[in-house]
Amino acid sequence: MRPNCFSHYFRWLPDLVQLSTNVQIVGLAAVCWAIWKFRNDASFEHKLIKDPAELICRACAFLNYWAELQKDGNREVLLAGASNLQAKALDLRDGANGSKRRLQIEEA
Repeated sequence: MRPNCFSHYFRWLPDLVQLSTNVQIVGLAAVCWAIWKFRNDASFEHKLIKDPAELICRACAFLNYWAELQKDGNREVLLAGASNLQAKALDLRDGANGSKRRLQIEEA
């Protein structure tokens, strides 16, 4: 079952990975904030997303930035998670496009 609301997210995610609730909330906030920023870019600057990996990379930029605000244990988990998530998104994108170009996303 795919999550379609926040309560589903908190029931669905622990089946995939074991993370503290704090890390889950920060991860969800990063994805929501990245969506919101892309929505603003599209609405006000007429910039459309060219590749879904852009969303993941922007969310990972937020995770990297916000990781510095976390306690040591959560910091390492967020940094590792952002790195793995970004690498996977870029691998999937590169496999679909047949190219090895890297995506450049501005820092949060």
